[in-house]
Amino acid sequence: MRNPASTSTYFRPRRYLLAGVAVLLVLACHPVRDVGRRYISPQLESDDFTAFYPPEAYEKGLEGKVELLLRIELSGDVSEALIAKSSGHDDLDNAALSMAQIMHFKPGQIGGEPRALWVKIPVIFSVASKLVTSIDLEEWRRMVLKYRSAAAEGDSHERQIAQKEVLRCYVRLANNMVSTRSVAPNSMIMAMVAPPIRDSWIEYQAVLPFSFVLFQDFLHRYPDSECTNLAEGYLRDYLVYEVSQLQPALSADSPAARVKRRLLRTLAQ
Repeated sequence: MRNPASTSTYFRPRRYLLAGVAVLLVLACHPVRDVGRRYISPQLESDDFTAFYPPEAYEKGLEGKVELLLRIELSGDVSEALIAKSSGHDDLDNAALSMAQIMHFKPGQIGGEPRALWVKIPVIFSVASKLVTSIDLEEWRRMVLKYRSAAAEGDSHERQIAQKEVLRCYVRLANNMVSTRSVAPNSMIMAMVAPPIRDSWIEYQAVLPFSFVLFQDFLHRYPDSECTNLAEGYLRDYLVYEVSQLQPALSADSPAARVKRRLLRTLAQ
């Protein structure tokens, strides 16, 4: 069990390979407390976060609840993230800390005035849980375009918030693609990513879901984003996961298998 007092470095970069199994990541702020209308806790603006187990944790059947202690600034951003109570497993703890980077809150108040406050968030990992197996691609596209537009306007802080929302949309679709192993969203993805990236991968879209291409697109569009390190981690993790899914095709002799072998050589380079 990790000692909370020892977690002084927040948002520690520890990368983990994504496994094709579902995780229920339940993020819920403490209920709003109203003490004579003097105190209102920060409220998470969206609770539809999902994630995947690190493969070692899943293979061992590890489960648990991580309690995060987050400092929410007046902007609604998370400026500090600490482990208030460990799940007992470092991989799960680090997965929860990574997700904290793209959370956004409605700031808390004291005496009717917005204040920077701390809030505790439980994050629950359960092997038996299931992700939603379908996604409305048209709605997903609409939201991505909305946040991309916002990421190109406003002041620096507003752009950073919008970039986080773009990344969150990408994580949601990538998780869905991996959990369902469906290639159906490929044409939608290829139409949404930047042309240089699309030109590099479009030859292979019939044989691979391309979840990792979303994060390559993010890094291409927002190289100076506060979420760059997180997006790079997702890119590596999803890419390694997709490569692992291609390996069984090496022994098959079919047109798809030959395309996959060529793709593997490309990825290796």
